[in-house]
Amino acid sequence: MTDEEVPDVTAVGSFVWAKVSGHPFWPGQVVETGPGIKARAGYVVVRFFGSNDFASLKPAPEQIKPYKAGTTTTPGKKNRKVRNLRTTLFLVF
Repeated sequence: MTDEEVPDVTAVGSFVWAKVSGHPFWPGQVVETGPGIKARAGYVVVRFFGSNDFASLKPAPEQIKPYKAGTTTTPGKKNRKVRNLRTTLFLVF
């Protein structure tokens, strides 16, 4: 994949930054739906790292962005460092 190609954030197994209302972007992975894990039509399910919470999200830039290796700040307006983010990323990657 070249730098110009944008990864598919809807593909199962994709590492992403995902945002739930009221929370900053957080790293996670797109997972399959299954028993107890459901998504509305056209949505994807993300498992958040560090908490193992799940969310069904629209695959839109304001909710899901591709994860870029080596990132230590969250995407978004504030581009802030989040407490425990470095530890979470270390445990995952």
